[in-house]
Amino acid sequence: MRGIISAFFLAATVARAVEATPEATPVIILPDADGVLDFAAAQRARTFDAIPNPFRDRLRPPPTFGEVSLVVHSVLIPGRPEDACVVLNGRLYSAGDKVEGLELARISAESLEFRVDGAVLRVPVGDKPVRIRLAR
Repeated sequence: MRGIISAFFLAATVARAVEATPEATPVIILPDADGVLDFAAAQRARTFDAIPNPFRDRLRPPPTFGEVSLVVHSVLIPGRPEDACVVLNGRLYSAGDKVEGLELARISAESLEFRVDGAVLRVPVGDKPVRIRLAR
């Protein structure tokens, strides 16, 4: 009898652990028509309470924003995609490097992907500079 009860509690614990760790899909943020990736607005939308919390501070000063401008000069893609490099704002970067505080995760001929706080910022490769709006 003790073994059956132990097995039941073990199964319930495993089921609770699986429910507690759902797969987190990253939010992909693309630039608008003006070439602005508004990561600050996406962060505010993710922190909004579906059920109002009476203990949260409701009156906050307006957040300050900072903008980072990225100019993609060239993308260098050799035979192996993991060896790809990009020239941004006149400096050479590869995957895993930090660009203005953003981690460069993936480089392709069409776009660059930066990872920030569970979100993916996808910067298209083109002639027009892209501005990234960040909360400071």
